[in-house]
This record gives sequence, structure tokens and C-alpha cells, in this order.
Amino acid sequence: MTVCGVAEQVVWRVRDDRLADRLSGRLALRQAYTDFRQRRPALPAHSAIAHHPDGRPYLPAQPGLFCSISHSQRFGVAAVALAPVGIDIETIRPRDPRLLDYVADKTEAAALRDLVGSAAELLTLIWTLKEATAKASGLGLGLALRRLRVRATGTHSFEIDGWRAFSYRYEHFVLERFRYPVAKLADRLQLPHANAMALSQQGCSGLLSTINIAARMVQAGDPAAALCVAGDALPKNANREIMYNVMSDAAAAVVVERGSPRNQIVSFHQLGQPAYWDSPQQERELIAAYFPMAQRAICGAIEQAGLRLSDIRWIVPSNVSLRSWTILADLLRIPAARIWSKNIARVGHTVSCDHVINLRDMSRDGALSRGDHLLLFTFGFGASWTSLILQH
Repeated sequence: MTVCGVAEQVVWRVRDDRLADRLSGRLALRQAYTDFRQRRPALPAHSAIAHHPDGRPYLPAQPGLFCSISHSQRFGVAAVALAPVGIDIETIRPRDPRLLDYVADKTEAAALRDLVGSAAELLTLIWTLKEATAKASGLGLGLALRRLRVRATGTHSFEIDGWRAFSYRYEHFVLERFRYPVAKLADRLQLPHANAMALSQQGCSGLLSTINIAARMVQAGDPAAALCVAGDALPKNANREIMYNVMSDAAAAVVVERGSPRNQIVSFHQLGQPAYWDSPQQERELIAAYFPMAQRAICGAIEQAGLRLSDIRWIVPSNVSLRSWTILADLLRIPAARIWSKNIARVGHTVSCDHVINLRDMSRDGALSRGDHLLLFTFGFGASWTSLILQH
């Protein structure tokens, strides 16, 4: 069993950076030991920390435990284990590119390049993996890192000369959490007076909900128009199949304005089931609830608009699997041909941008006529079933 501890910037009052680094490492080790002890309550509540002549830390009162410490930029990490263990942390930043040749050969580096997004990340990944392995082996930093060979066995897992290793980007630095993309976008678009805000945690329903909120604000008289933007991208090397749907990355934008001559909002209807908040653990329950809830959300929007299902010219889908739409068409007793499904195979499911992309392509294909009623439907993790009816 291995337990890792992290000390964030709790040593900010310490002026000396090197002292702050050492303190953060020791605090992380104390946290790791405390967490380790939760499963072994017979261990003493506290354990002193000492160092071997070569600098390696150890717990003198616990000779059967192994530990390791690392620190960088006032952040410390530590690990406690029942077997030899090593840990390393480094800040991702540009460094002399010749360092990569110092720690890895070209073939080794090339095999790992697709796991990261930049040269700085690649060097940091290889460096930390090999330093952690050198610590665990007991050979320390005197070991020539180029002699170790790193081989990826998964997105975050690696094998290094018989040692198993894991690597993660630690992105929980407090100040980093306050870099808001919505404000950055307003700045890049030169909209200094725009009231920039973000709606999140509605998954695929996010953009339709945003459009509804924007329309209500515009109808209330302030502002005269609202720009709604969505962008979704899965992490690099992430699985592109989620609950039987092929996923793509995309961005989309919509302007909601008062008195628009087309695509007027007729009805918005959303059904929520917050009991399904834990999507990974409730996948089967979500699949079972999906179709009856989808049918209710669609029929509710049509009834709210004072229309009949036969008045809907097109159902504009989220680009989830075609099979799910044929099942839903049978439940609604409508021809599957009334679901504009051309982009399901061509584009895939882009989380919240599907409807905007589909409407654009429908317009280009000449599929839309003035006065057509269009029903946009989607499901979002969280969970919500959302319908929006437009008149083109």
C-alpha cells in the first residue's frame, strides 16, 4: 500500500524559498504518514523524520516503512509505502532542450511524445519518472538518468527497468483556479463592457440552457443581444467512446438578439433528475431512464408550445448513436426520416455543440424553410433532458 501526501502553499509566510521547499516536503510526508496510519491504527500517531547521509528521508521509529519526498516552487509531495518508493514533482516550464538528450535517447522520447502537449511537458514527464525511480531504487540522483528506460503502459502508467510508475499533472494550485476562460474570451473578442459569465455542470445540455437564459435576459430589456459560446474537448488520448457514442471536439457560437427574423424561440422545456448526479456509478440506471425521460421532455416542450408532434418539421438531434434515435422515433411514433441525422456519423457527438453545427449544415443543405418548427433535444449528465423548439 502506498499513500501520497501533498502540501500546497501553506508555507507562504516563509520568505526564504529553499526553506519553504524543505518545509513543504516535510509537511507532505507528515500528511502521507497520517493517511497511511488510517489503515494501520496501531502505528504511533506521529513519527519523527530523519535523513540518511545521502539525503534520503526515513522514519526512524518505523523501520518497516519506506518514504520519499520531493518539492518544487513551494509545493511538496511525499509517499509512504511498505516497499521501496520514490516520488518527484517538477514545475512544467521551458528548459534548455539539450536536457532532453541528457535524460533520454531520441527513440524513447519519441515514443512518449503523444502523451503530452509540449516539449516542456515531455521533458518534465521523463525527468520526474526517472528521478522517482532513482529514488526508489536507492541509487539516488547519482544514477545516470539516461540509463533508465521509460515505457508507457497506459495514459498515466509506465514501466521503468522493472519498476512500475505513475505520473499525473498536479493542477490544483489555488490561484490557477481563478483563470476564467470566459473572461479571457471576452478580452480576446475586445468586449470590455460585456457581462461575461459561464454556465457549467450541465454537460450536453449546457448550450441549450445558456441560450434559454440569454433569451430571457434579452427579453427583459438588458442587454439587446447576447453571445453564447460553447467549447468541449476531451483530454489527449482519452477514450472516444462514451456510453455507446463516438465523441468529437468542437466549439460553437450563437447570437441571441431581440426581434431576430429567424430561429425564434418558441418553447424551452427541461426535466432534471439530480439523483443521477454520479454518472460513472449510475451508468446502467441512466441508460434505463434515458428513453422514457426523453419522450417526456420532447412531448412536454411540444405541449408547452401549443403544438402537435406533426407540426414539427425536423427534430435536430444531438449526435449520439443513430440506434438511440431510431428507438426514440419509435416511441414518439414518428418516421426516423424526420430526424436530421446526417452528422451523427460525419461529426460525432461534440457534447454541447451538436445542434449549432447541425443547424448550420441543414441551412447549407437547403433543408430549412421559413416557418419550419424545429425541435432540438439533448441529454446532459447531471442529469437533465432538454428540449428547445425554434421557428425558422
